[in-house]
Amino acid sequence: MSVGANRYVRGMPARPESIAVVGAGIVGLSTAFALRRRGIAVRIYERGEIGGGQSAGGTRIFRLNHVDRRLVALACTARELWLGW
Repeated sequence: MSVGANRYVRGMPARPESIAVVGAGIVGLSTAFALRRRGIAVRIYERGEIGGGQSAGGTRIFRLNHVDRRLVALACTARELWLGW
């Protein structure tokens, strides 16, 4: 399945680059979103249902052991938000 994400982003001029993102999980969609915010045309390719693969389910692993306390706080917040979703 190919999902077009080539709508104009307000305030960003169009750029000549065009990027293919493989996978419509959390990383792929976040990447596509960041590229679109920079005015780059993006096409997302996903073999299954969007958000229905590795980014789904109750088996998420949140690594809470980081040297940087800010990363620990972000991981804890992400886990709380995930569990509440």
